[in-house]
Amino acid sequence: DYADSFSNGFAVVGKGEKNDRRFGLIDRQGREVVPCIYADVAGFSSGLARVQEGTDSVRRYGYVDTLGQVVIPLKYDYARDFSEGMAVVAKGEWSGKSGYGKRDFEFTGKYGFIDRRGNEVIAPIYDGAADFSEVLAAVGQMGKYYVRWGFVDAAGTLVIPCKYYEVSSFRNGRAVVCIVSGGALKYGSIDRNGREILPCIYDWVQHTPFGTTWVGEGEDFASRACTLLDVSGKPLIDYKVYQVNPSGKFGHASAAVPDSTGLLRFGVLDGRGRVIIPFEYDDITIFSEWDSAATAYVERGIAEVKGKKYPFALRRGE
Repeated sequence: DYADSFSNGFAVVGKGEKNDRRFGLIDRQGREVVPCIYADVAGFSSGLARVQEGTDSVRRYGYVDTLGQVVIPLKYDYARDFSEGMAVVAKGEWSGKSGYGKRDFEFTGKYGFIDRRGNEVIAPIYDGAADFSEVLAAVGQMGKYYVRWGFVDAAGTLVIPCKYYEVSSFRNGRAVVCIVSGGALKYGSIDRNGREILPCIYDWVQHTPFGTTWVGEGEDFASRACTLLDVSGKPLIDYKVYQVNPSGKFGHASAAVPDSTGLLRFGVLDGRGRVIIPFEYDDITIFSEWDSAATAYVERGIAEVKGKKYPFALRRGE
């Protein structure tokens, strides 16, 4: 009665009516390796799949292997998939309500981490936690007014103190961090040693896969003035761009500059600031599609001017 896409050789399937459906996993031969007996099932990660019993305010989470055997008992009130051999788990409670076909529940508790054997490697002492990425995981501790975030390593050592209002996971050795300054949120970035790469002075920060970084001044997306910085923090473009959307998988970003009349004209820049499509269009949308023949994502887009739409494709490194 339900089927999801295959991932890592397995697919989540479900049996039963929507309000009482039970989920399991099948392999590529259609064998039900995890029986459809669970309230929810996630795909396999690190050879284990997260399973859930119960719904609403009464839930229990654990993990099964590719044979369908429960290898980590369903004893946690909250759990996430494994990442880099570790999984976030927590003890606490779900609160909220269900009705009119909707369920709105929120979890409150203490978070820690387990390894693939179910060993508690980081005690559940944190008020928030994210997945491990590049050997570090973001964790939060409740401060006077809000949860403050830092990072722990796999041994549970708090290597970057919990002092930020919010943080991203590490990618390519960098993480975006945020502080409260003068009642406003200001963003910057740090390396895995906690050293400041960019000071927290910007209203928006986003890294690219090339070591460059988009930064913006202004809280409103429509009027935010942005530029692209190199690894040393120097501008790569000598002008400001607006409505930057760095959604391309290969580092491309659509952006706009005002023409002589003040009207925004859209184009595309790559992750190094080079103009790939000139700023001549009323609007540009970038999206990625999976090309099954090439077994890779293909970057595509649509540029629009005077009501006409022009499709285009972008290549990696172009």
